[in-house]
Amino acid sequence: MKIRLFLFVAVWIWLIAGCSHSSYPAIKEDNYLLTLNLRDSSLTFINQKGERIADWFFDDMYTGGVLFPDGDRLLLYGTQLDRAAIFSLSEGKMLDEWKVHEGTTGALYLKDSKEVVLANKEDRSLHFYNEKGKETDIVKTGKYPMSLTEYQGMLYVINYQDTILSEIDLEKKKVVREFAIPSSSTGLMIEPNQRELWIGGHGHGKEPQSQVQVYSLDTGQKTERINTPMMPVNFASDGKYHYVVSHGSNMIYMLNDKKEIKAKREVGANPFTIEPFANEIIVAGYDSDELYFLEKGSLKLVKKVKTGKGPFVIFVKEENK
Repeated sequence: MKIRLFLFVAVWIWLIAGCSHSSYPAIKEDNYLLTLNLRDSSLTFINQKGERIADWFFDDMYTGGVLFPDGDRLLLYGTQLDRAAIFSLSEGKMLDEWKVHEGTTGALYLKDSKEVVLANKEDRSLHFYNEKGKETDIVKTGKYPMSLTEYQGMLYVINYQDTILSEIDLEKKKVVREFAIPSSSTGLMIEPNQRELWIGGHGHGKEPQSQVQVYSLDTGQKTERINTPMMPVNFASDGKYHYVVSHGSNMIYMLNDKKEIKAKREVGANPFTIEPFANEIIVAGYDSDELYFLEKGSLKLVKKVKTGKGPFVIFVKEENK
């Protein structure tokens, strides 16, 4: 009888353990940033003082994600995974797993409709999900949809292995216009004052891209180029200046509203991502495993902070955002 009871309890404990998710350090601070690190499949949390406050490590290989507007729920996806995970940062645990399609290459949260859109390279489509993880719509795009941004009811999608950018009416869930763009484009930013779309890229073949391509949102035509060598791949803005990260040259460029370069700085090794945070601009060095805190308006180096291995995405959580 005792043996049976022991076996029953042992099996019950094993089942509970198998069905439960791992727990992580809970993040209780109001303002912080976190990096998704690809080479060791982790998150690194850093507060406003530049202190490394926690690390989360995963068994799954996540390659991107979306921080929900509540600043607490974080969706992480992996290009080779058929599921996306929803975590609570303040509770330090996984809340849910969504069934998604393998091949996810980009993600964006749509505030007006409270949807998450996932770009998928395998079926060349955008998949729309409500906040409960139910798939609600699918929109076909070009080859390898990846970079996403939203503006005034329109969703703009760079098709990385194609020569078109798709403009999608979010109410109709339909492609309504296509922009002619260079192959291997990546990185998108809307410049609302001039009604412009800025596009970066790696370049194609032996020719690295050295310029930001600027398009009119009204006409869809290319209007000018901004020289920011080499391989401009991401953008940030603080309301006064625009910042461009060029990972081929490890350079950060600061531009005014006339698109004039007012400052530049070499940082790290192989930077891919850039985000404003408090009074600083944060850049991640993928190969140097560091964050670089740069002063807004000057690009003066304030401090460097170590992260996990291969910081590829920066998420920012601020109370006033």
